Amino acid sequence: MFKVVASDLDGTLLAPDHSLTTLAKETLQTLSKNKGVDVVLATGRHHVDVARIRNNLNIDHGYFIASNGAVVQNSAGEIIFEHVIPAELAARLYDLVKDDKEILTNVYRKDEWHMNNDVPEVKKWFTESNFTYKVFKHDGSLPLDGVHKVFYVSLNHDRLLQLEQQLIESFPDVAVCFASTFSLEVMQKGVSKGNALEEVVKLLGHTMQDVVSFGDSMNDLEMLSMSGKGCLMENAQQRLKDSLPSNDIIGSNTSDAVPNYLRRIYSL
Repeated sequence: MFKVVASDLDGTLLAPDHSLTTLAKETLQTLSKNKGVDVVLATGRHHVDVARIRNNLNIDHGYFIASNGAVVQNSAGEIIFEHVIPAELAARLYDLVKDDKEILTNVYRKDEWHMNNDVPEVKKWFTESNFTYKVFKHDGSLPLDGVHKVFYVSLNHDRLLQLEQQLIESFPDVAVCFASTFSLEVMQKGVSKGNALEEVVKLLGHTMQDVVSFGDSMNDLEMLSMSGKGCLMENAQQRLKDSLPSNDIIGSNTSDAVPNYLRRIYSL
């Protein structure tokens, strides 16, 4: 049986309203406390936001991968490793699309989230925490140190696809991935959930073959492909399904597919 359970949050473990259901909480708690399974939550969310979700989940041991692998915390909330974008590169990313009215620029820096416009409706994503953004201006006042991730949000997916290509061609020292169809994310080169999970698994004394993982977006690709078993959500991005055609599709986050699957394979 798998010794490690690794799961994405939004679109996967979390319900459509971005909350942890009672079934999800009870299932992970049982695996952690009664079955000795190591639980790893792997998300594009900020580590401060993840810490609050961790506290709500209330499991005694586990690891928490944030910002798509740029930050990893242990069960005590201590950052055990992190990868930051170099200052000169961060400056270029801050202002890359500053004149494009269709795209919002977001920055995860240290313990803060910055966004270049005020959009209150994004707060609906944070029902498990009170984490929120500060508005920044493109005037050089936002510091360049401690940047874990820069990401671009737009309802125009085609525009983000164009931006993805621009980043790939002009920024060879970054990692680029879609966390959803409307969020294009940039980290330091080599950063991914999969690489971070591999480091965590080594610390736990296991191998990636001991991992069952779950995800729904392109930022889950490496994690799902590197795990002993990588499971896709029914509501996963088609691009992810096309990239992993042999992986099992387990159901939707609208029906607690992850905890139900775990209860079957661990006979809970």
